[in-house]
Amino acid sequence: LSVARSTRSLRGGVHRRPAGLHGREDESRHGRTAPVARLPRGSSPTIHRVRSSTRGSAIVTHAAAEGVPEPKGVALSEDTWKTLRVSSFIFFWYFLNAVFAIINKRTLSVFPYPWLLSWVQIAVGAAFMLVMWRLRVFKPPSTVGFDAKSWKALWPTSCLHLVAHVTACASYSLGSVSFMQVVKAGEPACSVILLTLFFGRKYSKLVWLTLIPIVGGVAVGSTTELNFSMASFVCAMISNVASALRSVTSKDLQDATGLRGINLYG
Repeated sequence: LSVARSTRSLRGGVHRRPAGLHGREDESRHGRTAPVARLPRGSSPTIHRVRSSTRGSAIVTHAAAEGVPEPKGVALSEDTWKTLRVSSFIFFWYFLNAVFAIINKRTLSVFPYPWLLSWVQIAVGAAFMLVMWRLRVFKPPSTVGFDAKSWKALWPTSCLHLVAHVTACASYSLGSVSFMQVVKAGEPACSVILLTLFFGRKYSKLVWLTLIPIVGGVAVGSTTELNFSMASFVCAMISNVASALRSVTSKDLQDATGLRGINLYG
């Protein structure tokens, strides 16, 4: 609303009326009233005031009055979130695995005892899990205890995990990191072949076709390696076989004890 200010003239001191009042007084003297804008039928002054405030608010009010739903943001489905989560886990696994390999190689260059280093790493991991369970950072397992039955169930998986880790560290010390990673890339092929031959697992033709580039890549990378080491190759293959067998026993251990995730490896 515009407010008219009354002023006095400097010479005569005449009081000037706000603009627009002369016409209203003249109309009232002659018995006429100023025309009043009529509101649309069925609308209140409050709604009309909101409509006339801005163009955008008028459009929104009209859309709401007509029952048109307001546009909402695009929400990702549960399957999409699950796919993104799994993809991020895979990425971080490869990233941390590469960092672990490089750190291992640098450590072995100044401390050339791979068997001792691997045992120390496993011991540190076990102590770390005990602290995490004690602090309740991770929920400690309630289905497994330190009794003979639990030790018997954990024994196969623990031994295979030990062999896979120790031979991997030995392979790092006997060859280059890139060569060891190339050989370790054949672990899926080892898993499929062993599970098919000895555990009666059946896989589709598509799974077997996906193994062709893996096996071919490992073969080409191994034969063209300048610093080829048979000892490093053998240790890496033993690690692959132990990892493949560990996946089988881990599945059985999960079904028997209910251990999942980080608690299983702890």
